[in-house]
Amino acid sequence: MTNEQFLEKITTVENVNSFARKKRNKYNLKSVSISEKDEYINEGWELDREYSNSIRIKKIKPHSELFENQVWSIFYKMGYNRLNIDSTFKIPYANNSNIPPRQIDVFCFDDDTVLIIECKSSEKRKPRPLQTIINDFANIKSGISRYINSFFETRKKIKFIIATNNIIVSQNDINRIKENEILLFTQDDIKYYEQLSSHLGEASKYQLFGRIFSGLSIPSLKTKVPAIKGKMGGHTYYSFSIQPEKLLKLSYILHNNTTSEEVVGTYQRMVNKKRVSEIGAFLDSNDGGSGFFPNSIIVNFDTNGRNLVFEKNSSDHDVEDCSVGVLKLPDKFRSAFIIDGQHRLYGYSKSQWKAKHTIPVVAFEDLPVENQVDMFVNINHKQKSVSQNLLTTIKADLHWNSPLYNNAIFAVMARLLMELSKDNSSPLYSRIKLGENKKSDLVNITLDYIIS
Repeated sequence: MTNEQFLEKITTVENVNSFARKKRNKYNLKSVSISEKDEYINEGWELDREYSNSIRIKKIKPHSELFENQVWSIFYKMGYNRLNIDSTFKIPYANNSNIPPRQIDVFCFDDDTVLIIECKSSEKRKPRPLQTIINDFANIKSGISRYINSFFETRKKIKFIIATNNIIVSQNDINRIKENEILLFTQDDIKYYEQLSSHLGEASKYQLFGRIFSGLSIPSLKTKVPAIKGKMGGHTYYSFSIQPEKLLKLSYILHNNTTSEEVVGTYQRMVNKKRVSEIGAFLDSNDGGSGFFPNSIIVNFDTNGRNLVFEKNSSDHDVEDCSVGVLKLPDKFRSAFIIDGQHRLYGYSKSQWKAKHTIPVVAFEDLPVENQVDMFVNINHKQKSVSQNLLTTIKADLHWNSPLYNNAIFAVMARLLMELSKDNSSPLYSRIKLGENKKSDLVNITLDYIIS
């Protein structure tokens, strides 16, 4: 197989969207002559559209094809734009040219990675042995890796994945998959990554990499940051600033979703798509990138017993149990587990400032999962949130001199209502709830209600 033959079965950046639309369609479409209509209808095809000299017919795709397309589409939404165009894609794996190349269900690559995926689907949920496909993958892994490394100019991280749908995989097969360093993605994993990629788009790739490349080094990542080392609640912590793009590469989030991954303490809620988009829009909404959040992202670094390296520079200060220096962060995928701030961090993934801004981080070291969960609960359930009415009162001052029209008009409306509530000649005197004042029979209307 020549390089040209290999590439002609792979999407280009220009045509990948067109193929993605076809993959999303649950029907196979075909144009035939009007005279062939009855023949195809008898074979289970349906009429989709009529033209003057022909018709377009459709037929729902087999469950196996639907599953392959679903998997293909997930990696497309994660930002892979070089994927196989159809199920006829093949990769050579043997030095002997007489041995035919191996057909691959889903193949995709980017600047650093290559994913090779075999899809197995059952119409009804039932046990099904995977011994044949496991043995096959194990036998061709080295040959395919050798071909890929010779094809591309730079070496890439390669992962082989078996994706299953409605198949009950035996423990023996699970063990053999692990022994051969192959990954198993069940329908639960596929559902999780489908939801995540729909919410986060290309940013969901960081979460994928955290799982499939766990413990592997991230190429060319500079990890030294100025930091303060201290003690809090009996635990060591570090305070530093870092570009969101770098933290995203290091990070992993324990979402409380059903997957086949064996992880204890999956305490995070699924990321909210609307909230992430709103944060990204807020960060980009002001000229010069003046939108920001001053509160810290809270993380835990899992060092696997190797400990973080902290070079103490100075002790010339008056704070006990505190040091100033340079912290060397781990340079591996899945090093930093996000305890609080996933929406702010992922919001930056959609912002033009992800590589230019720095964000404050409070990082613990090897914090047990139960302590992470306890901290997450304390932050999200025991801290009183700011009421919307108080935020409106604050914005009346915050946006008073804003150059942005909508912000300025909002401030004028809020300030006017506040003055009407304070003016004893006004019919609204002492009727409007300001800030966090308590409601009563008389004070029974909020700023937000009147503005809306």
